[in-house]
Amino acid sequence: MAENISDLSRAVSDTLTGEYAKKRITQDEIADRSGMSVWTLQKKLRGRSPISATDLVVIAQAIGVDPAKVLTDAMHEVGLDTATDMSDAPVSLDAHRARRTPADMDEHEMEGLRSAANTDPEHEEDEPDPA
Repeated sequence: MAENISDLSRAVSDTLTGEYAKKRITQDEIADRSGMSVWTLQKKLRGRSPISATDLVVIAQAIGVDPAKVLTDAMHEVGLDTATDMSDAPVSLDAHRARRTPADMDEHEMEGLRSAANTDPEHEEDEPDPA
């Protein structure tokens, strides 16, 4: 997976570079709009320095593109499927609030959680409780 992460980081840089080239914006303009130095921006766009989520948003907005689209395009470029390679997030705030938490569970449900947490995936059986 570490290889995918570096591949993804490079793909984000490449996608941002392609976007500003299409819009005929200079790195000086992007640096000015983003509040980043040209030197820092160049390092990020050349893949020599990581692009954080904040950097992605700031740079994408400075270019005038949707940061989510940049990330989605980069993920597709490296072969990551956004529908299956990310954990299932709740579809709405209401769905998130409807999820049961340990405070909402009865003893039987809690025992199921404890059992799942102590199951050794290689042997598919409960591990002994620590003494």
